[in-house]
Amino acid sequence: MTGRPALTPRPALAEVGSLQRLSASFRLALRASGRSPATITSYAIGVAQLGRYLEREGLPTRADRIAKDHVLGFIASLVDVGAKPATVVARLRGLRAFWRWAVAEGEVGADPSAGITPPRIPDEPLSMPGDDDVRRLLASCDGPAFLDRRDRALLLVLIDSGLRRAECLGLRLADVDLAGGLLQVRRGKGGSPRIVPIGARATAALDRYVRARERHRAEAREELWLARDGAHSLSPSAVDLMLRARSLRAGIDPITPHRLRHFSVHRFLAAGGTESSAQRIYGWRSPQMLMRYAAARGVERAIGEHRRLGIADRL
Repeated sequence: MTGRPALTPRPALAEVGSLQRLSASFRLALRASGRSPATITSYAIGVAQLGRYLEREGLPTRADRIAKDHVLGFIASLVDVGAKPATVVARLRGLRAFWRWAVAEGEVGADPSAGITPPRIPDEPLSMPGDDDVRRLLASCDGPAFLDRRDRALLLVLIDSGLRRAECLGLRLADVDLAGGLLQVRRGKGGSPRIVPIGARATAALDRYVRARERHRAEAREELWLARDGAHSLSPSAVDLMLRARSLRAGIDPITPHRLRHFSVHRFLAAGGTESSAQRIYGWRSPQMLMRYAAARGVERAIGEHRRLGIADRL
């Protein structure tokens, strides 16, 4: 006689009202609100790190017993271990989002992170590869193999569009308009969709990859970028490994997707692109991040613009 299937035991919940218990509900709320996986992970890290700090110091871990001094102590501990200002700001941003949610849910009466001033992020130039390094990286993809065509198309899309890694990997085949040279980013950072243009060279490389993709055993998948084995789409870690391997083959320092984004912004502005257009294309809600990106090689662009204008030469 066949018995009824056994149900999977429900995992024991953490202490009611604890950071650990509420953090799980907070992540569910973030998912329901459409926040990106990267944002959810970043916010959750801040809450988890605060919980570990409180346990280590013998302080309360129930959300309604955590005071402003406890949060200040946590922020100070990050600074003491040498965390970068940008990291500290990210952790505080996550905690503020958590406490706003907890207050709205009635789990706590007040936000203990309110009034805490985040550290100032210094205006340091962002690192980016040089033109020669990018050319050598692209040359490492010369070849007729499927991976060569895929990697070259992926690199040119990153360079030309400046898409974030998650945005690029989130593209579906249906999001590509080869005739118009356009990409539909369905879910950018912050959840906002946008249309991103790519140039003739990137479009041609993407068309060549799409034709090779049509002969791939996993061509029916909806994701644009396919892994070699066809069992799944291309993962973030696979992209990082590919870039390291291509950089090694090219004989250059390792290049990351984010450094290619910096490179794209610089080339766009150096060619005369406006800051308002850059904000739309690269997917920034406010000009603050654009200003930070624009600071990289800003002097170089200013000198080039001055030479093009030829103020005294035109007298």
